[in-house]
Amino acid sequence: MPTDPSELLLATLLYRFEKKPQRKLDLPGSLATAADVATAANALLRALAAGDITPQDAQRVASVLELARRAVETEDLERRIVELERRR
Repeated sequence: MPTDPSELLLATLLYRFEKKPQRKLDLPGSLATAADVATAANALLRALAAGDITPQDAQRVASVLELARRAVETEDLERRIVELERRR
């Protein structure tokens, strides 16, 4: 069972009741930065292009990556606003 939060989330998203081999995506251990999310998105696209995952599974993972991207963006904007207000 995965212990890393991003691996656990992806394993949950990709879980199916059908008897299929588990798909493994080579994603970063964290989705805490924009670079991490970009790396994960590139890995997702490579896996999709290679036929390692279905388009449906890719869409599910892409939704999670978009959520992570928005969280990173929100955190960055908050940090910038705090810094601007501090300078006043």
